[in-house]
Amino acid sequence: MALDNNDDLPFVSGEHARAVGRICTEFFLNTAVDSADFFKGELVTALVFLAIMRENVRHLDHELTQAKGETPLRSPVPDSDREPVTIYVVAKVLGLTYETARRHVKRLVDGGYCVRMERGLLVPSEVLTRPDVMRANARNLFHFNQLLNDAMRAGLIEIVKAG
Repeated sequence: MALDNNDDLPFVSGEHARAVGRICTEFFLNTAVDSADFFKGELVTALVFLAIMRENVRHLDHELTQAKGETPLRSPVPDSDREPVTIYVVAKVLGLTYETARRHVKRLVDGGYCVRMERGLLVPSEVLTRPDVMRANARNLFHFNQLLNDAMRAGLIEIVKAG
């Protein structure tokens, strides 16, 4: 669902700000620790990996629909629909120096987590379907479900059943 202007954006009242801060901090720390663990304690490498992954599909509509009626919803976006990203963009997105981003990209390329292409870097769909990456995604989904449950318990959101 597209929101037309800022008046349509959901907001949290000041009385709920403390709960939002606590819930978001918990989610961020849980996912950051899991991401760093995935890359042997290297949080910046994990962030570079996530930034490349995000930038590869950022141009796509993330509605819960299947791409061209072909790809099952739980499958990764096909490589042909991904856009490579440059190290410069990754550095800018994360607020890193180019050299720092380049060093972490080298680790990812050497580890087989991303590939260099003519126009930049790509996390191939075959990487996203590896068992270790799928387990990491499952952990992230677990943390997101915790965030939603915490938000419901704090009265920030409610589930409305259709029909």
